[in-house]
Amino acid sequence: MRKIILPVCIAWLLTGTRVWAQEKLFATLVLGLNGTKIQGYINVNPGKEFDCTITITSESKTVEKSKGYKNTKIISNTGTYPASTFKFIIIDSTVHYPRSVYDRISKKSTCYLVRKMYGNNKLSLYVFNNEQGVASYFIEGDYGQFKNIDDPVFTGEEGNKEIDKLLPFCVYYYDKFNDKETGNILNSSMNIDQKLEVFKNLIDEFNKNCSD
Repeated sequence: MRKIILPVCIAWLLTGTRVWAQEKLFATLVLGLNGTKIQGYINVNPGKEFDCTITITSESKTVEKSKGYKNTKIISNTGTYPASTFKFIIIDSTVHYPRSVYDRISKKSTCYLVRKMYGNNKLSLYVFNNEQGVASYFIEGDYGQFKNIDDPVFTGEEGNKEIDKLLPFCVYYYDKFNDKETGNILNSSMNIDQKLEVFKNLIDEFNKNCSD
């Protein structure tokens, strides 16, 4: 009986460790206000949506001396913070940005860990890959507004008015991106690659001519 139980116990422990490691990822989190770094295990996965809060478990070691002996203790601290607290999060050397998108149907905000794929701090495109590897693309404006480029509000000429809301006022942008001859007008027949090209053109023009 012992020969059977022992391997089973070891296998259970190893399996449990693997599952735990998938749920708790080690990360470096950078605060948005002062750039302070916090390291620890987080409950957020780059491939999953989350509820816009991040729980961090960090560990520290203390050494106590008693009667000539040293005793090392590991102290674990856990805290939960709004995702907006952090400027970016580094996981396995990859930089992720916690971003919130408001769903008009469910009337709640959903957060993602996204990667910047194009642009700069004024105007950027981000990509989110879910667990099935399906990519979603988001644009973020100067005021921190963040929207999926597949949002129906970006369909047709009205889409450019929605883009205007993401950006500070810029006459150059308004004139160029509301001119049908430029080919930058969004329409419902575009596939995702065509939409991405329009948004990249928008970002290039805006960052070149409208940013400080």
